[in-house]
Amino acid sequence: MTEWEQKEKDEVQAAVRALSDIANHSHSRVLFVEYMAQEHRTLQQSMTGLMLFWMQHLSTLNENQCDLRNEAAVKISKICMKAIDDAGLIPHLPFI
Repeated sequence: MTEWEQKEKDEVQAAVRALSDIANHSHSRVLFVEYMAQEHRTLQQSMTGLMLFWMQHLSTLNENQCDLRNEAAVKISKICMKAIDDAGLIPHLPFI
């Protein structure tokens, strides 16, 4: 692994931990939305694309990969991805 790849991996792991902390604190969610709404619109679209990519992953999980802790997230993701597909859209948003 190159130095750059290791740096990227470390940054992604730190971001996942930070987002997990936000997800575990109800008021932090409100603050996250408030601050994200102030970000540049291109970054808002990139963040939405990242979340759609996560939902796309969840929608592919089978029964032995989910339980009561993530069951609702998997079901919602499957519904959302089906709706996106039915509408003829792609879940990958352009970077503008």
